[in-house]
Amino acid sequence: MAVPITSSQRHRFSLPEEPGRRVGTQSLLMAAATAVAAVVAGIIGTFLQFVVFDLEEQELLPEAGAWGYVAGFFLLALMVLPAVIGVGLGVRARRLGERRLGTTGIVVNGVISTYLAFTFAATLLFG
Repeated sequence: MAVPITSSQRHRFSLPEEPGRRVGTQSLLMAAATAVAAVVAGIIGTFLQFVVFDLEEQELLPEAGAWGYVAGFFLLALMVLPAVIGVGLGVRARRLGERRLGTTGIVVNGVISTYLAFTFAATLLFG
């Protein structure tokens, strides 16, 4: 007679069991969240450029004056925030014992946030 084997857990998407591994994975997922945030910021920026500030296609947000700079730096913060959170999660993963995954999260998110911050800020300030 065959005895069915049942698991005490339901079959679902399994996350890593160790807290350090889970936080390290979340840190790497923030890189994808940064890409989503960049797309959202691009949509909001286009709306601000054409509808709110009534700028031409070749004009940048700083040409709208002080409010254009405020809007530009808000969009920069929106794009960089997930990567900064990813760096924090990477540091936390390292503290929880997942050194390799945590370091990878720190480096990947650090490079992304640094690149976005410098390129976007340079575009805002120097046109």
